[in-house]
Amino acid sequence: MGKFTWLLPFAAALVLVGGASAAPGSGGLANGGFEADGTGVATPSGWHDLGKDGASFTEAGGHSGGFRLSHWSPDAYTVTTVQVVTGLARADAYTLGAWVKRSTGDNRSSIALTCGGLPQTTQVPAGFASEWLHIVVSAPAHGRTCIVALTSIAAAGEWSNYDDVTLTPGAATLSVLGADVSSLKKSEDLGGVYRDSFGRRADALRVLRDHGLNWIRLRAWVDPADHYHDTAELLTMAKRAKALGIKVLVDLHYSDFWADPGKQ
Repeated sequence: MGKFTWLLPFAAALVLVGGASAAPGSGGLANGGFEADGTGVATPSGWHDLGKDGASFTEAGGHSGGFRLSHWSPDAYTVTTVQVVTGLARADAYTLGAWVKRSTGDNRSSIALTCGGLPQTTQVPAGFASEWLHIVVSAPAHGRTCIVALTSIAAAGEWSNYDDVTLTPGAATLSVLGADVSSLKKSEDLGGVYRDSFGRRADALRVLRDHGLNWIRLRAWVDPADHYHDTAELLTMAKRAKALGIKVLVDLHYSDFWADPGKQ
């Protein structure tokens, strides 16, 4: 998150320049689909580029329309495409969304949103080079101005694509909040103690549930040497979860020990 703090003085400068810079983003995000200018535009309408010259441009092949924003350079580079959005409706929070793709090499690409507080960032996951992925990030709103930043910090030849960028009032929420608690029973039996936010000793599952958790994952081994993580323990833990209204995902290993590729 620290690497985005340098955006703040630049963003302030963009606002203070006057109508030519601030107006495209007034009252709502401008040109979020990058359709306004066609292909090969170094600085799309409504946006500003910071960082390496020529590393940010529009090209054909959008998520929904004809064009997208791309970050690429034959040399190692850092580039941020920024829009300052002013005149927003008052809201407790805003959510930035974008459809993204990226190369799978040394490439730290991300989207970030600042609405009067600290920048909030979501990284673009690796493994989505051939298909678009929708990612979001929410930020508390301390006023009616937000800074949208699309950033790539990448090695030579690595690339990122962005399209259909949106800015909407409200905070994004997750329908599933889960945790792998497979080792909880063993930890408790060996003396592990869990406490709530007031420091009181408490059931770990209940504490997690009270903080929004609604799913747990439990692994099941066939005949483990220490008798933990077997089907009997799985049943015990699943009953505990059900009593608290927590749903269970069972991770069957078909083995007496770890069954991931790194250990086989």
